[in-house]
Amino acid sequence: PLMAQFNIKEGILPGESTPQGAFRALGGHLVSDFPIYDSGAKFKTLEQAKITYRQAKLLYRKTSNDLAFSVRQTYYTVAQTALLLELQKTLLTKTQEIAGRAEEMAKKELLKTAALLEVRLRLKETLRQTRTLQEQYLLLQLELKGVLNVYPDFSLQVMTDLGYVEPSVNLDQCLKLAYQNRPE
Repeated sequence: PLMAQFNIKEGILPGESTPQGAFRALGGHLVSDFPIYDSGAKFKTLEQAKITYRQAKLLYRKTSNDLAFSVRQTYYTVAQTALLLELQKTLLTKTQEIAGRAEEMAKKELLKTAALLEVRLRLKETLRQTRTLQEQYLLLQLELKGVLNVYPDFSLQVMTDLGYVEPSVNLDQCLKLAYQNRPE
């Protein structure tokens, strides 16, 4: 704490009896537990604290941006894989229909054995691709849950409509603008 003490003394000087020999003295001092001047150590400490605070804010902002980027990147990968999986399931359904018709044609001896084997091979390949894509989709969902820091059994709803709008380009308008703005 900082304390101030003041003293006021009044009196008459020795050997004087007139009011001209009267005096009034004011005295005092400050008492403190900490030094008033410490070679700027407290100022330096304060400046260092400000710098550390700014660094912490920048690190927080960078971490926040990195996390947002990671979540977006993983989410779009999951959404893209979900779209591919839907397409692959449609392809598998069509391939199964074709394989069924090929089996019927082979029973009626309208299709050669080599062609039937080719159709069966394509069906197995499509089935393998679908299973691989399903496994990849599940792993990507787990990765997204890890990025979001949620439990693995957390139900995750992935929206596949990402709002992509295909740009429309009028080539005649582009040619006209290019002709008007040519650097000649």
